[in-house]
Amino acid sequence: MVVKRECIRDVRVMDERFFLVCSDADYCYRARIAGFEVVYLPVPILHRSGGLTQRPSEEQLERVLRDIKTYKQKWVNGG
Repeated sequence: MVVKRECIRDVRVMDERFFLVCSDADYCYRARIAGFEVVYLPVPILHRSGGLTQRPSEEQLERVLRDIKTYKQKWVNGG
């Protein structure tokens, strides 16, 4: 993610209520509202090592669902 200094100055930092997912979408939405152009470049990145070797834990799944719920409450439900 590349962000202009002016955008950081105006939009500030990412919302700390998000832990794992939705933080980038939230930031981009706030940047658009503030009048900045947001561009998505669908460029695939291949990582040769790493990856998911086991199923996510219940705690990880809970955090992801919490982030999705927070995003929905903030932007979809008009919160």
